[in-house]
Amino acid sequence: MAIIFGGITKGFSKNFITGISALKSDLQASTYEIHDIKWKSFKGGIQIHKNLPYLLTDLFTIDESDTKLVLISGAIYNQEELIENLNIKLKKITPAELILYLYQKFGEEFVSKLNGDFAIVIYDTAKNVLLFYRDHVGIKPLAYTTIDGDSFFYSDPIGLCKALYNQEGVDKNYLLKWLIGGNEMYHILPNNKVKKINPGHFIRISDKDITETKYWFPEKIKIDKSLTIDTVKSEISALLQKAVRTRADKRFFASAHLSGGLDSSIVASLAKKEYAQQKDFYGFSWSSAEMGTENISFDERQLVKDTCKLTGIKEVPFSISTDDYKEYENDWRIATYLYEEVKTRKDAQKLGVNLIFSGWGGDEFISINNRGIDADLFFNLQWAALLKKNQTYNPFRLAKKLLINLFIPAFYKEMYFGNTENFSIEKYFKLSRSEKKKFNDGSMTYKSRQEVHLKLLNENHLADRAEDWAVNGARKGIEYRYPLLDKDIIEFMLKVPSRLLYKDGYSRILLREISEGILPESVRCHRSKFDQVKFAGEKKLFDAYCKDVIRNSKMMEENQMLNFVDFKLLFKDTLEAIEESSENYASTHCRTVLYVKKMDSFIEGYNQKRN
Repeated sequence: MAIIFGGITKGFSKNFITGISALKSDLQASTYEIHDIKWKSFKGGIQIHKNLPYLLTDLFTIDESDTKLVLISGAIYNQEELIENLNIKLKKITPAELILYLYQKFGEEFVSKLNGDFAIVIYDTAKNVLLFYRDHVGIKPLAYTTIDGDSFFYSDPIGLCKALYNQEGVDKNYLLKWLIGGNEMYHILPNNKVKKINPGHFIRISDKDITETKYWFPEKIKIDKSLTIDTVKSEISALLQKAVRTRADKRFFASAHLSGGLDSSIVASLAKKEYAQQKDFYGFSWSSAEMGTENISFDERQLVKDTCKLTGIKEVPFSISTDDYKEYENDWRIATYLYEEVKTRKDAQKLGVNLIFSGWGGDEFISINNRGIDADLFFNLQWAALLKKNQTYNPFRLAKKLLINLFIPAFYKEMYFGNTENFSIEKYFKLSRSEKKKFNDGSMTYKSRQEVHLKLLNENHLADRAEDWAVNGARKGIEYRYPLLDKDIIEFMLKVPSRLLYKDGYSRILLREISEGILPESVRCHRSKFDQVKFAGEKKLFDAYCKDVIRNSKMMEENQMLNFVDFKLLFKDTLEAIEESSENYASTHCRTVLYVKKMDSFIEGYNQKRN
């Protein structure tokens, strides 16, 4: 994506000019082209990485009456449909010009007609309003702040905090996100004066006030009980192919994430077909290429090879070193736990790839597993279907399944059976009572599948990863596309009855059915989501690096912002956990030490005056 930045002022004061200069300084790099824009009370611009094919005219325009400015970061996927349906006569229209046309014709609510991944800024001097729009799911980030009547915005929320409020230090709550997790922490930034625009919303700033308006209402979509499995499969297949096709911008050199799972495999396979004329189409896996098969009951890497063989995708083996992981830890801008993508971006850059298709979002909608399905069948009195889905008439086995998949999520929270080691956050971190209340296990309550879908949207579970990859990908000249998070697919899945989402004991049935002939049978029939090779490789990497962090922890322990950490006890128990563990995945103790190290790296990088 292109990164947009700027501000609106009443008088071009020294503080305003300093603020804009700080935003621009945050972007300085030899691989970027920064296009400065100064128009009336607006000053800012667009940063485009030299590896990305965007033109300034794609992303910026001013109307003929010289009263409206439009900036856009991202892409509109239904642009051709809009042009045709609106009978636009122009021979060629850029995304920015289309946004301007729609705004002039339909007003501030024009955004409801779009399907895309976008952040949009409109400055209308005739109405004296500044408008910030963010796409439905939150794929492209945008944040803003106001200082003494001036408004600033930036595609990078963390960068906006650093550029304008660096001298105020880091909000401790932002550091605690690494320990607490949970989607209720999504909006917390290093400085609370900076605000993210919510997905599916727009912000209106005028002389009188600042208002937020919701423009997307997926909660109003009702289950369509008349749908049949054949209709659903046909519609989903068409929507998915369209979602991939409309994202397949041939100006890019594209590739895809590729695991042994259904989501990434079908997205990668369909994207490969769209880029049939491209010499090589790469598949980036996260399963460690160096790991052997000792103590591994199933090697998911074979599924990747099966897909590559059938589709002609060229596999890129995943090989990550301690130095690669240090690069992740030391990059203060990276705000997710997904260290693997730092290495993927590095491999993509070496191969000349500037667009990566991802299967992210499948589990949340099109290929949802069990979450909420048993509840729908039970509470809708579809008990015969419930028995068929769970493939048991044994009352004890059925009761256990219903307890885990229905009653606990409905009346308490989801229960996970995985790493059950004894670990207590409160043992190692001195926190106030209010801070302790924020801790949770990342699970949620639900009484229906639709409630699961909506909570995952409303709690910004999807946006958290997407916006981090958008910003850090843009800085490396890499764009991400997520066909499974297409707005039309999400809206259709909210209509589908749960009785159509299982078959013969198999869940995630839609992708299994529509991928026949597209994916190898080994991938179509594989059920497990646990990649043993990936987690075994991760343990080997983490254990060695964690010991190194503990050995060289003096400066980290002297960091006054981390004075709430009991380093001595945490390190002692972590070393014991590493030596005693016989599992093929990293211990929670080890991960926690690395999260604390990530906090330390963030503080150091954020507090630097320059990049």
